[in-house]
Amino acid sequence: MVNRSGQSPRTWGILATRSGTITILLVRRAIWTCIGVCLSLTNCCASLVPRRRLPVIVSTVEPYRTVVEELLKSNVEMATIHSRLVREHGYRGSYSSVKRFVHRLRPKTPDVCLRIETPPGREAQVDFGGVGKTRDRATGKLRQAYCFVMTLSYSRHQYAELVFDQKMQTWIGCHRRALEFFGGVPEEIVIDNLKAAVLKADLDNPTLSVPYTRLARHYGFLVHPCRVRTPEHKGKVENGVRYVQRSFIAGREFVDIEQANRMLLEWVINEAGVRDHGTTHEAPLKRFAEIESSAMMELPAEPFELARVAQCLLASRNLPPSSSWRCSWMMR
Repeated sequence: MVNRSGQSPRTWGILATRSGTITILLVRRAIWTCIGVCLSLTNCCASLVPRRRLPVIVSTVEPYRTVVEELLKSNVEMATIHSRLVREHGYRGSYSSVKRFVHRLRPKTPDVCLRIETPPGREAQVDFGGVGKTRDRATGKLRQAYCFVMTLSYSRHQYAELVFDQKMQTWIGCHRRALEFFGGVPEEIVIDNLKAAVLKADLDNPTLSVPYTRLARHYGFLVHPCRVRTPEHKGKVENGVRYVQRSFIAGREFVDIEQANRMLLEWVINEAGVRDHGTTHEAPLKRFAEIESSAMMELPAEPFELARVAQCLLASRNLPPSSSWRCSWMMR
């Protein structure tokens, strides 16, 4: 069927059915042609209208970028960076602004681990960490120094002290001063496999040194050496050591180790103790004073005294000097 113009009704979108009902259909090609025209007109109009640019928000920490980068090179913690910017450079922004700025400078992928919480007074964790060289007042020379840290696992309150070695006498003395600082004794202490404490590392049956065993018996705590090369088993004190390294040591200079320890003790109480802890979201000193302090065991009436071994020569009048006897004796 052809109309007068010689075109088929299908061209005009007219289709006759058997029943004689005429249905008008829109031709697909015409539809898509109309849509294409509309899109072209839209794009043309859009090109004539200037695009609105989103405002660029500059961080309030940006003016202190150089200071922040220098502190990051020294591995200073973000909380300490914020406090130093406020105290030393007059910064008035929030800690969150510093945190976002640092994350843009140094993005990192967090490690996944399982955190185990313990009841108040149950556990303390102990570790050493290197802190660079510090001047020895006795000799006037710089010596390698280490930081001893004991962290209470419930409150995260800690004791810290700088020393020049990790020998037995130093190890025992640090424990004694730490327990006196807390005014109590935890039920157990988790330690690394330090030579001064562990003679033979074994997860099920470790061999402890005699002086450290006597110390534990004197104060009544259990000793739990962690598995070899697994620092995450004492993650609370590992974090405590890093916190001292990055928040107290980094970017500071000290006259000698005595001055450093005086400042460190003040820092533990006045800064580390009152900060909002990232895990507990409470101040460690407040958590310790209100809950954990009363849950710890009492200190013994007398402090522990380390027995030292000294050697002497005993010479006999009836024997030549080459025949002198050598002996060992205990002194307190």
